[in-house]
Amino acid sequence: MKMPARLLYSLGLFLLTPAITDAGSATWGTNPPSFDWNSATNWMPTTVPNGASDIATFATSSRTTVTFSATTGVDSIVFNPGASTFTITNSPFHPVTISGAGVVNNSSTTQKIVADAGSGLSQLELPAFPSFIFTNSAAAGSNVIYTSNGGVGELGVSGNFSFLGSSSADHATFTIHGSTGTSYASEMEFDDSSTGGNALINLFASAQLTMSSASTVPATLGNAIVTNNGGIMYVSATATLGNAVINNNRVRGQAIASLSVTSNSTTGHATAGNATITDLGASSTRVEGNTYFGATATGGTATIINSGGDGAGQAGGFVTLGMVTNDSPTADAATLIANPGTNGGSGGMIIFGQNSLGGTARCEVFGNGTLDLSAHLAPGLTTGSLEGDGLVFLGARNLTLGTSNLSTAFSGSIADGGSSGGTGGSLGKTGTGALTLSSANSYTGGTTVGAGILAVTNTSGSATGTGAVQVNAGTLGGKGIVAGNVTVGTGTGVRANLSPATGTMTKATFTTQGLLTLRSDATYTYTARGQNRTAQADKVVANGVTINGATFAFRSQISITLHTGVVLTVISNTSATPISGTFANLADGAILSVGGTNFQASYEGGDGNDLTLTVVP
Repeated sequence: MKMPARLLYSLGLFLLTPAITDAGSATWGTNPPSFDWNSATNWMPTTVPNGASDIATFATSSRTTVTFSATTGVDSIVFNPGASTFTITNSPFHPVTISGAGVVNNSSTTQKIVADAGSGLSQLELPAFPSFIFTNSAAAGSNVIYTSNGGVGELGVSGNFSFLGSSSADHATFTIHGSTGTSYASEMEFDDSSTGGNALINLFASAQLTMSSASTVPATLGNAIVTNNGGIMYVSATATLGNAVINNNRVRGQAIASLSVTSNSTTGHATAGNATITDLGASSTRVEGNTYFGATATGGTATIINSGGDGAGQAGGFVTLGMVTNDSPTADAATLIANPGTNGGSGGMIIFGQNSLGGTARCEVFGNGTLDLSAHLAPGLTTGSLEGDGLVFLGARNLTLGTSNLSTAFSGSIADGGSSGGTGGSLGKTGTGALTLSSANSYTGGTTVGAGILAVTNTSGSATGTGAVQVNAGTLGGKGIVAGNVTVGTGTGVRANLSPATGTMTKATFTTQGLLTLRSDATYTYTARGQNRTAQADKVVANGVTINGATFAFRSQISITLHTGVVLTVISNTSATPISGTFANLADGAILSVGGTNFQASYEGGDGNDLTLTVVP
């Protein structure tokens, strides 16, 4: 059960409560008569530290367990060198506010601070506050273990830690426990401009870590390391996960996401920052972890690793963006990884839904790891890049790759279908980088190249599925095979290229099992090489060819003298129909001089309907 961030009552009730009259800095007694912080007889001098400038000091003592009986506020809690090992405990009913230097442990021993739960009575216990509040620039210190205990019984309230202002969890260790029954779970809260510092944070079943900030300097998890064993993390408003390292998994029966990043702020967006997040796959002892982005949240530059399940039938960890109508979170410049399962487990998953945005994200899928955009709204998703050897499901949507301008290779499978079904999925290429497809794919909606390079290097099947390939700009090439008709250019003057050898130093044969059309603004770049008395050259194989005044570019890397009569096949037309049309700069029978060698063009060469170049005197 979620405890509200301000825990039912406004902290203003506490802030308006005056400090008791005998407050002042003091040292915990060597032999105090009781455990009560708020009893003056336990301190030297006999005054209770309970003021914004008061320092509570702990040295050696016969009583090392300290509790509170009233609302308290101090500048700092200091453990002197050689101090005993103390356990300081507070309940949720009278908050302790630390507003100055924070907790300073100068001793060599680990000190303990406990936010205890309520009594667990059948009635809701009020008022309830955070057990410990850090505010202003207070820090939680180092070599200090903080523990919060979840409520027990029906309506038992929990212990909580709250960081406000510019306070910091520093280098402390936090263990946040869940609740039992229907009680309130423990919560660790970061608000305003507070930070997780370099803390170690351990969340257990149903425990909560919440971040919410509307500050111009937002709350951040800093460099904290979070081990989330069934807890729930909420990041909202303008808060950021900073450079945190987060490992997520869920306990049996937990339905809520391990980590939710959702923004409802008009001043900015909640973001994963530069965090490293691992959503662990399920095993026989745990449920898969997951991360969810909603509203207008962003993935920042985070790395989100979704591990596969371990064991037959075990699900992989997953990240989901925008499954709620009207939400438009963006992956931004994050790296999203879906790893394979082990021992028969399912792979990790990356799921884009509804109106989610791909930004310039880097998507990496391996083995049976999955990228699924079948639940996305039409027309589809544009994102940075795709790489790996995993599975991509398009449903009926378009996936356009390249906004990151990276050059990547993908050897997995791209298909229609997915969790939401659908057919007619399509692929697009944009940006300045190169995308290499080296295996057969089965999507049916076609492929469009708008910028950069699309290289196909498969040896069987079709790299571009069963649909047509349209090159509006950029370059299509490679030594692979495509099934559909290929059209290069639009006829509107924007240059598009067909270059089999693009990105390689060896000859390449590009094959389309359909019709090849080269429009007026298309360029066919043909590369020939010659060494060791042998000529090697590119070739395009097509089942029918139409050339509407395109440009032919001969790129010669021939360093030998070719003998008269040597024939180079430029286009092998497997159709019985002759080539229709010619290149604008290469008429039938024309002589082309390249590097001192003369070639004569023939559009009736080979078996009678190929384009060939024959060496002539």
